[in-house]
Amino acid sequence: MHALQLGSMTALHRALRAWSQMSSCSSLVNVHSFPPSARWGRLEYVYSLTPAGYSAAKESAPDMMDSATQKEVLPMYPLDYFHRFHTISFRIGLEIALKRSSFSLVKYDQYFEKIPQGQGVSCIATQVPLTEQIFFRPDSIFILGNGRCQGVFSLETVWTPKLSRVLHHVRQHMDGLSSGMVSAQYGLPGQDYRALFLIRDESMLSNVLTQLQRSTQFTPFRRHFMFASITDSHRDVLRCWRIVGDAKHLYHFFMGHKTFRLSR
Repeated sequence: MHALQLGSMTALHRALRAWSQMSSCSSLVNVHSFPPSARWGRLEYVYSLTPAGYSAAKESAPDMMDSATQKEVLPMYPLDYFHRFHTISFRIGLEIALKRSSFSLVKYDQYFEKIPQGQGVSCIATQVPLTEQIFFRPDSIFILGNGRCQGVFSLETVWTPKLSRVLHHVRQHMDGLSSGMVSAQYGLPGQDYRALFLIRDESMLSNVLTQLQRSTQFTPFRRHFMFASITDSHRDVLRCWRIVGDAKHLYHFFMGHKTFRLSR
Protein backbone atom coordinates (compact mmCIF):
# COMPACT_ATOMS: atom_id res chain seq x y z
CA MET A 1 0.00 0.00 0.00
CA HIS A 2 1.42 3.35 -1.01
CA ALA A 3 0.49 5.72 1.82
CA LEU A 4 1.10 8.89 -0.15
CA GLN A 5 -1.60 8.12 -2.68
CA LEU A 6 -4.23 8.32 0.05
CA GLY A 7 -3.71 12.06 0.26
CA SER A 8 -3.70 12.66 4.01
CA MET A 9 -2.71 11.14 7.32
CA THR A 10 -6.40 10.90 8.29
CA ALA A 11 -7.28 8.87 5.20
CA LEU A 12 -4.24 6.68 5.78
CA HIS A 13 -5.26 5.96 9.37
CA ARG A 14 -8.81 5.06 8.33
CA ALA A 15 -7.57 2.66 5.67
CA LEU A 16 -4.98 0.98 7.88
CA ARG A 17 -7.37 0.64 10.81
CA ALA A 18 -9.95 -1.05 8.59
CA TRP A 19 -7.27 -3.30 7.10
CA SER A 20 -5.87 -4.30 10.50
CA GLN A 21 -9.35 -5.25 11.76
CA MET A 22 -10.00 -7.68 8.91
CA SER A 23 -9.33 -11.19 10.18
CA SER A 24 -7.56 -12.12 6.96
CA CYS A 25 -5.20 -9.13 7.33
CA SER A 26 -4.51 -9.17 11.07
CA SER A 27 -1.18 -10.93 10.50
CA LEU A 28 -0.11 -8.32 7.95
CA VAL A 29 -0.34 -5.12 10.00
CA ASN A 30 1.04 -4.28 13.44
CA VAL A 31 -0.99 -1.79 15.48
CA HIS A 32 0.85 0.42 17.99
CA SER A 33 -1.35 2.23 20.50
CA PHE A 34 -0.60 4.78 23.22
CA PRO A 35 -2.23 5.12 26.65
CA PRO A 36 -4.30 8.29 27.20
CA SER A 37 -2.20 11.20 28.43
CA ALA A 38 -3.20 14.32 30.35
CA ARG A 39 -0.59 16.25 28.37
CA TRP A 40 -1.09 14.84 24.88
CA GLY A 41 -4.63 13.50 24.97
CA ARG A 42 -5.35 10.39 22.93
CA LEU A 43 -2.83 9.85 20.15
CA GLU A 44 -3.76 8.16 16.90
CA TYR A 45 -2.58 4.62 16.35
CA VAL A 46 0.65 3.93 14.48
CA TYR A 47 0.65 1.11 11.92
CA SER A 48 3.46 -0.86 10.38
CA LEU A 49 3.69 -3.86 8.10
CA THR A 50 4.72 -7.18 9.56
CA PRO A 51 7.24 -9.22 7.53
CA ALA A 52 4.26 -11.07 6.06
CA GLY A 53 2.57 -7.76 5.29
CA TYR A 54 5.66 -6.46 3.55
CA SER A 55 5.86 -9.58 1.40
CA ALA A 56 2.17 -9.31 0.48
CA ALA A 57 2.47 -5.62 -0.37
CA LYS A 58 5.59 -6.17 -2.46
CA GLU A 59 3.88 -8.95 -4.38
CA SER A 60 0.79 -6.86 -5.15
CA ALA A 61 2.57 -3.52 -5.76
CA PRO A 62 6.29 -4.13 -6.36
CA ASP A 63 6.90 -0.67 -7.85
CA MET A 64 5.69 0.97 -4.64
CA MET A 65 7.89 -1.01 -2.26
CA ASP A 66 11.63 -1.08 -1.74
CA SER A 67 14.07 -2.62 0.69
CA ALA A 68 14.08 0.49 2.88
CA THR A 69 10.43 -0.01 3.83
CA GLN A 70 11.01 -3.32 5.63
CA LYS A 71 11.90 -1.81 9.00
CA GLU A 72 9.15 -2.27 11.58
CA VAL A 73 7.92 0.64 13.69
CA LEU A 74 9.37 0.23 17.16
CA PRO A 75 7.53 1.35 20.31
CA MET A 76 7.94 5.11 20.64
CA TYR A 77 7.38 7.88 23.15
CA PRO A 78 4.93 10.73 22.43
CA LEU A 79 7.74 13.13 21.45
CA ASP A 80 8.98 10.58 18.92
CA TYR A 81 5.40 10.21 17.70
CA PHE A 82 5.01 13.92 16.95
CA HIS A 83 8.43 14.11 15.35
CA ARG A 84 7.64 11.23 13.02
CA PHE A 85 4.10 12.46 12.36
CA HIS A 86 5.31 15.86 11.11
CA THR A 87 8.18 14.32 9.15
CA ILE A 88 5.72 12.09 7.27
CA SER A 89 3.16 14.90 6.91
CA PHE A 90 5.81 17.01 5.17
CA ARG A 91 6.36 14.31 2.59
CA ILE A 92 2.66 13.83 1.96
CA GLY A 93 2.19 17.59 1.57
CA LEU A 94 5.20 17.79 -0.74
CA GLU A 95 3.95 15.01 -3.02
CA ILE A 96 0.54 16.69 -3.29
CA ALA A 97 2.09 20.10 -4.02
CA LEU A 98 4.46 18.71 -6.66
CA LYS A 99 1.51 17.45 -8.70
CA ARG A 100 0.87 21.12 -9.55
CA SER A 101 4.47 21.76 -10.61
CA SER A 102 6.91 20.57 -13.26
CA PHE A 103 9.09 18.90 -10.62
CA SER A 104 8.82 15.42 -9.15
CA LEU A 105 10.53 13.34 -6.49
CA VAL A 106 13.43 11.33 -7.88
CA LYS A 107 14.37 9.78 -4.53
CA TYR A 108 13.20 10.15 -0.94
CA ASP A 109 14.88 8.61 2.12
CA GLN A 110 13.73 8.91 5.75
CA TYR A 111 15.54 8.32 9.03
CA PHE A 112 13.21 5.54 10.20
CA GLU A 113 13.96 3.41 7.14
CA LYS A 114 16.85 0.97 7.01
CA ILE A 115 18.71 -0.27 3.95
CA PRO A 116 20.20 -3.79 3.97
CA GLN A 117 23.96 -3.87 3.49
CA GLY A 118 24.30 -7.65 3.25
CA GLN A 119 25.24 -10.35 5.78
CA GLY A 120 22.44 -9.27 8.11
CA VAL A 121 23.76 -5.71 8.41
CA SER A 122 21.68 -2.63 7.65
CA CYS A 123 22.11 1.12 7.99
CA ILE A 124 19.80 4.09 8.42
CA ALA A 125 18.70 5.25 4.99
CA THR A 126 19.79 8.87 5.53
CA GLN A 127 23.15 8.10 7.14
CA VAL A 128 25.96 10.17 5.59
CA PRO A 129 29.65 9.83 6.54
CA LEU A 130 31.43 13.09 7.28
CA THR A 131 34.69 11.30 8.09
CA GLU A 132 35.61 7.63 8.52
CA GLN A 133 34.28 7.71 12.08
CA ILE A 134 31.69 10.50 12.13
CA PHE A 135 28.22 10.19 10.60
CA PHE A 136 25.15 12.36 10.62
CA ARG A 137 21.59 11.34 9.88
CA PRO A 138 19.10 13.97 8.64
CA ASP A 139 15.44 13.16 9.12
CA SER A 140 14.93 13.08 5.34
CA ILE A 141 17.07 13.47 2.24
CA PHE A 142 15.42 13.77 -1.15
CA ILE A 143 16.09 14.69 -4.76
CA LEU A 144 13.79 16.84 -6.88
CA GLY A 145 14.05 16.93 -10.66
CA ASN A 146 12.19 18.17 -13.72
CA GLY A 147 13.97 16.33 -16.54
CA ARG A 148 16.49 19.13 -17.06
CA CYS A 149 18.03 19.53 -13.62
CA GLN A 150 18.07 17.91 -10.19
CA GLY A 151 18.72 19.15 -6.68
CA VAL A 152 19.36 17.55 -3.29
CA PHE A 153 17.46 18.67 -0.19
CA SER A 154 17.44 17.58 3.43
CA LEU A 155 14.76 17.98 6.08
CA GLU A 156 15.08 18.29 9.84
CA THR A 157 11.87 18.21 11.85
CA VAL A 158 12.79 19.87 15.13
CA TRP A 159 10.18 19.15 17.79
CA THR A 160 12.46 20.00 20.71
CA PRO A 161 11.77 23.06 22.91
CA LYS A 162 15.54 23.54 23.36
CA LEU A 163 17.26 26.15 21.20
CA SER A 164 20.64 24.49 21.76
CA ARG A 165 19.34 21.30 20.17
CA VAL A 166 18.18 23.15 17.06
CA LEU A 167 21.55 24.87 16.72
CA HIS A 168 23.29 21.50 17.09
CA HIS A 169 21.39 20.23 14.04
CA VAL A 170 22.31 23.40 12.14
CA ARG A 171 26.01 22.85 12.89
CA GLN A 172 25.74 19.27 11.66
CA HIS A 173 24.44 20.51 8.33
CA MET A 174 27.16 23.14 8.13
CA ASP A 175 29.62 20.24 8.44
CA GLY A 176 27.62 18.27 5.86
CA LEU A 177 27.80 21.14 3.39
CA SER A 178 31.51 21.66 4.02
CA SER A 179 32.27 17.99 3.42
CA GLY A 180 30.30 17.71 0.17
CA MET A 181 29.39 14.16 1.14
CA VAL A 182 25.60 14.52 1.08
CA SER A 183 25.35 15.47 -2.59
CA ALA A 184 28.11 13.02 -3.50
CA GLN A 185 26.28 10.14 -1.82
CA TYR A 186 23.14 11.03 -3.77
CA GLY A 187 24.88 11.07 -7.14
CA LEU A 188 25.33 14.83 -7.56
CA PRO A 189 28.95 15.47 -6.52
CA GLY A 190 30.05 19.08 -6.45
CA GLN A 191 26.49 20.35 -5.99
CA ASP A 192 25.54 21.91 -2.67
CA TYR A 193 22.30 20.80 -1.05
CA ARG A 194 19.66 22.88 0.72
CA ALA A 195 18.81 22.14 4.35
CA LEU A 196 15.18 22.68 5.38
CA PHE A 197 14.28 23.03 9.06
CA LEU A 198 10.72 22.55 10.31
CA ILE A 199 10.48 24.24 13.72
CA ARG A 200 7.80 23.35 16.27
CA ASP A 201 6.36 26.86 16.78
CA GLU A 202 6.68 30.52 15.80
CA SER A 203 8.46 31.51 19.01
CA MET A 204 11.22 28.95 18.55
CA LEU A 205 11.52 29.85 14.86
CA SER A 206 12.05 33.51 15.75
CA ASN A 207 14.71 32.59 18.32
CA VAL A 208 16.55 30.39 15.82
CA LEU A 209 16.59 33.07 13.12
CA THR A 210 17.78 35.72 15.57
CA GLN A 211 20.55 33.53 16.97
CA LEU A 212 21.83 32.53 13.53
CA GLN A 213 21.79 36.12 12.28
CA ARG A 214 24.29 36.95 15.03
CA SER A 215 26.58 34.04 14.11
CA THR A 216 29.53 34.91 11.89
CA GLN A 217 30.25 31.18 11.49
CA PHE A 218 26.82 30.69 9.95
CA THR A 219 27.06 33.64 7.53
CA PRO A 220 28.77 31.73 4.66
CA PHE A 221 26.02 29.08 4.82
CA ARG A 222 22.95 31.33 4.86
CA ARG A 223 21.83 30.66 1.30
CA HIS A 224 21.83 26.90 1.93
CA PHE A 225 19.34 26.97 4.83
CA MET A 226 15.61 27.65 5.02
CA PHE A 227 13.35 27.55 8.07
CA ALA A 228 9.59 27.28 8.61
CA SER A 229 7.18 26.66 11.45
CA ILE A 230 5.27 23.40 11.31
CA THR A 231 1.98 25.34 11.22
CA ASP A 232 3.06 27.38 8.18
CA SER A 233 4.23 24.24 6.36
CA HIS A 234 0.73 22.78 6.67
CA ARG A 235 -0.66 25.84 4.87
CA ASP A 236 1.78 25.79 1.94
CA VAL A 237 4.69 23.38 2.07
CA LEU A 238 6.49 24.96 -0.90
CA ARG A 239 6.16 28.68 -0.14
CA CYS A 240 6.39 28.98 3.65
CA TRP A 241 10.15 29.24 4.10
CA ARG A 242 12.29 31.95 5.67
CA ILE A 243 15.96 32.71 5.39
CA VAL A 244 18.26 34.22 7.97
CA GLY A 245 18.65 37.96 7.44
CA ASP A 246 15.24 38.58 5.83
CA ALA A 247 12.42 38.88 8.34
CA LYS A 248 9.98 40.35 5.81
CA HIS A 249 9.48 37.63 3.19
CA LEU A 250 8.60 33.99 2.70
CA TYR A 251 10.44 31.95 0.06
CA HIS A 252 9.78 29.03 -2.26
CA PHE A 253 12.14 26.31 -1.05
CA PHE A 254 13.40 24.91 -4.35
CA MET A 255 12.77 27.80 -6.74
CA GLY A 256 14.31 30.18 -4.20
CA HIS A 257 12.24 33.27 -5.04
CA LYS A 258 10.25 35.45 -2.65
CA THR A 259 6.60 34.43 -2.47
CA PHE A 260 4.97 36.63 0.17
CA ARG A 261 5.65 39.76 2.20
CA LEU A 262 5.01 39.28 5.90
CA SER A 263 2.92 41.91 7.65
CA ARG A 264 4.28 41.16 11.11
